[in-house]
Amino acid sequence: MVTIPGPALRRAAFVSTTAHSDHARSWPQRLIAACAMLVLAAALLLGGGTMQGLPGDAIVIALGLLLAVLLVAAWPAHLLRDHRAECILLLAVLLLPLLQLLPLPPALWTALPGRAALAADQASVGIAPHWAPLSLDPAGTWRAWLAMLPAAALFLAALTLSRRELLRLTLLIPLLALAGALLGFAQVAGGPDSPLRLFAYTQRTSAEGFFANRDHFADLLNIGMLLSAAWLIALWLQPGARAARRMLVMAAWWVTLATLLVALLLTQSRAGVALGALTLVAIVVLAWRAGQVKPRLVRRMALALLVIAMLALQWGLYAVLARLHQDPFEDARWWIMRTTWIAAQHYGFLGSGIGSFVHVLPQFQARATLIPPYVNHAHDDYLELWLEGGIPALLLMLAFVGGWAWRSLRAWRAPIADDPSAGNATLSALIARAAAAGVLVLLLHATVDYALRTLALEATLAILCAWLARGGKVDLSSRGRESRHRLETIVGAGRGAGSWPHSAAH
Repeated sequence: MVTIPGPALRRAAFVSTTAHSDHARSWPQRLIAACAMLVLAAALLLGGGTMQGLPGDAIVIALGLLLAVLLVAAWPAHLLRDHRAECILLLAVLLLPLLQLLPLPPALWTALPGRAALAADQASVGIAPHWAPLSLDPAGTWRAWLAMLPAAALFLAALTLSRRELLRLTLLIPLLALAGALLGFAQVAGGPDSPLRLFAYTQRTSAEGFFANRDHFADLLNIGMLLSAAWLIALWLQPGARAARRMLVMAAWWVTLATLLVALLLTQSRAGVALGALTLVAIVVLAWRAGQVKPRLVRRMALALLVIAMLALQWGLYAVLARLHQDPFEDARWWIMRTTWIAAQHYGFLGSGIGSFVHVLPQFQARATLIPPYVNHAHDDYLELWLEGGIPALLLMLAFVGGWAWRSLRAWRAPIADDPSAGNATLSALIARAAAAGVLVLLLHATVDYALRTLALEATLAILCAWLARGGKVDLSSRGRESRHRLETIVGAGRGAGSWPHSAAH
């Protein structure tokens, strides 16, 4: 009797289980992966603005609603069972703005912090007491809630996808970051009046890619570098028979890393460059932790990154030094933060309403600090969250940070497979670690900016969080469960058949 080799048996089982599961899935389930890719691509290409009501945001929100409908139509039964904590936290985040839109009786509304003076102003112009929502800008709160939907839908979709589908979805982030970097090069080459700058209100001397703000573009570049490094290290750890193809793909990832680093310097973002240094350290640590299987990996990775950084400085050093030469305390953001702090204390426990920042802050600005005259965000997401959502919003953020810390610890402690046939499992574990570092980049930058107010980085955060929620495991979808069960059955039968001639001989 012919014994089927293990790898060939696994490949045959994979083909069989994939064909069976594809046939068994409903049409909404088959569309979720494609729609998720469309939502993420649209968010990264069109969702880089920071003002409410932009046409690009409307397209992303419409696609996010479509993805949400598909998720509801094909809701997987295992999702709440396997990810109960994540789903509860997401539900609480989505409910907070809706609760702020509920009408309150006049006596209760007037008793809320900061409302008595507004009620007196209304009475002075003849407006009688009436039922009103907690939010001081209901339209802004409604728009802010709609803006949450694409990221929420992407997160849930990523939890339901198979490993292969999620890897393809995640691959969009470094690839579109690379496209943004190339666009940034063209923007810098075109000068301040380059027609390639996609937003009217933007910096005119730096690279912004598909974003309105160079600092937010820098975040995407840093996350793109982390994910590129994960793919590169996975290739390094899993040499295969196709050595020429493997070396070509590795070279492409090295070029991507170098391009993203040069673009980061051309953003002239002080916070972005500082976080870029942290990103490079994280990449070295990522290689070091994975390199316990191959000790020479970390030395080669560190040396290569050093060479790339030195070459990148040849193009971007002057721009970075020009920005660092400026006094950071002359930046208007410090005045904005101080005013936001005062406003947050004024509105107390429950806040002024998600999305109400633009209408609330001018009440507390002295004329001397009206620079710029229009302020759309606090340049500190935590302060703005406190102002708009009060203590409940801060508690939700604290729960998120705690969950991120726990999931990150689990991802970094998970073993890296040293079996060359486990390439995708190794890549999944590395991406989970890179995702933990990417979320840290966004959390740190949120102390001095508002990158997470863009749909592009909200969507990126959703994908990173999905990797952490899944823990870098091979496959957590219902499709993967069925495939693994059938694979174990087939492999078990194959092993039994393969061992029969040997036992019969005895």
